Amino acid sequence: MELNVPHPRMMQLLKSNSVGQLCPPTQIGEWWIILRLEKYIASQLDDNLRQRLRNDLFQTWLANQIQTRVDYHPPQPAALPETIITDQIADNDGALMISSADVWGD
Repeated sequence: MELNVPHPRMMQLLKSNSVGQLCPPTQIGEWWIILRLEKYIASQLDDNLRQRLRNDLFQTWLANQIQTRVDYHPPQPAALPETIITDQIADNDGALMISSADVWGD
C-alpha cells in the first residue's frame, strides 16, 4: 500500500464530511483517529496521473496473464549415479577389497 493512499475507512469518512467538519474519534484497527477535511482538491488527468494509471492497469493485466497462461514446471534434479559392486576380493589377511563402478541412469 502506498503511503499517500489512505485506509478505505478514512476515505469513507472524508468523503461523507464537509470541509472543516470534525469527525468523531473512530477506531481503525488498533488506532483511534480524529479527522477533519481541510480542503478538497479535485484531481486532474495530467501526464503523471495518466502514466500511473497505465502502470497500474499493466501490472494488473500482467499478473492476470501470468496466473492464466504460465505453466511452471520446476527443473528436475539431475540423475545421480548408481554405484554397483563389480568385484569383492579378500586379501591374505582377510581384509575385503571392493571394486566398484558408477553407472548413470537415464
